[in-house]
Amino acid sequence: MKILHISDTHLGARPRGSIERERDIYDVFLEIIDIAIENRVDAVLHAGDMFHSAELFPAPYIYAIAGLDRLRQAGIAFYIVAGNHDAAKPTRNSPLELLGRLGYAKVLSDHGEPGFDKIVGRSGDVVEIHGYSYKALDHLLSQGSRPKPGSILLAHVRLCDAWSQRYGRDQSICSSEKDFIPTIQRLPKGFSYYALGDLHKSWRNIYEGSPIIYPGSPEAISRDDYEERKVVFLVEIDRGRVDVKEIPLKKVRPWINIEARDYQEAIKIISTDLESAVKRYAKPPIVVLKIKSPLSRNERINVVRVLDSLVEAKKILRYEGPEIEVPQTREGLGIGGREILQTQLSIERAVEKLFSDPDVRRFMVDEIIRGELDPDKILSRLVDQGLVNKILNEPEIRRHLQLGVSRNLGGRL
Repeated sequence: MKILHISDTHLGARPRGSIERERDIYDVFLEIIDIAIENRVDAVLHAGDMFHSAELFPAPYIYAIAGLDRLRQAGIAFYIVAGNHDAAKPTRNSPLELLGRLGYAKVLSDHGEPGFDKIVGRSGDVVEIHGYSYKALDHLLSQGSRPKPGSILLAHVRLCDAWSQRYGRDQSICSSEKDFIPTIQRLPKGFSYYALGDLHKSWRNIYEGSPIIYPGSPEAISRDDYEERKVVFLVEIDRGRVDVKEIPLKKVRPWINIEARDYQEAIKIISTDLESAVKRYAKPPIVVLKIKSPLSRNERINVVRVLDSLVEAKKILRYEGPEIEVPQTREGLGIGGREILQTQLSIERAVEKLFSDPDVRRFMVDEIIRGELDPDKILSRLVDQGLVNKILNEPEIRRHLQLGVSRNLGGRL
């Protein structure tokens, strides 16, 4: 039996408000549909966050149905569990319910309960599939029964050890936050393949002798998600034996990271090396520029002018920076830096102690793992995800947040 494992397509996302970036996400999704059909798979397994939100305009649904209709015509089943972005909420249904009702998808788990089904391949082989949505985490971690040989676990779950390895975070956080971010050892044993979703960078390992894989998001939603090689996973199961093959995606928007010592080197790289590099790509890349020494006002203006000219000429889509990188150790943080570090630790303890709401808990842990405590970014993401009211209902959490960032938030909390 042949299965294509994907996750985190985030249809409808519009990174930085860019229509071109939204189209990138649709382009790669349709490429995945092509890959499934070309490889004559028996089923596509989507491990959650198919949509970026449950409150979207029509375009993402149009692209989703167009792609899934092609799978249905090719006799390819589409199984999915809900992620935190597209799970059902108290006041609205999941968009996955629409796909299920129309017969385009088999939604194994959307609310808090797990689901089960059997995939019947073209050859007549049967594989059991156990599905766990983002909201069914407690069931997943308490699962004690061993599945039949050849069975697949399909789950939207963040494993702390995988996250920390893939995003370069200190793995000691996995022991201190184990009640909120499970590690690989908390998963039920005995599955022949673990098809996971939630991480936006691909990760693969072996758990109890079986492949355990995050495909990652097929298109980068943010800079942190970018990988030079985005892939999906083709899985072949034959009498319990599992073979896994990576299939690279070709329609991903490229990113170019430029690191320069100073202004002169930055200008040389942008004017010479970058001009030459962009010719290799089918799509104009996104450029991230980091410089290790300070720029004068005129130098910054000149760098921006050169980058703007590349955008206007459609040689690059956009750019981020120039950012000035000044490495600092914890000992060299200074008074302000120590305040930020202390605020992070205070929030972390508050999250562990007080948060009972899974959406808020997940959001705050994400911020801590990212290592970002920019108040404006935190507030913006809180508003985007509709979590502000939940935060304000927790007075102790509010006090912790105000401890380090109230001045910058200007009383908005």
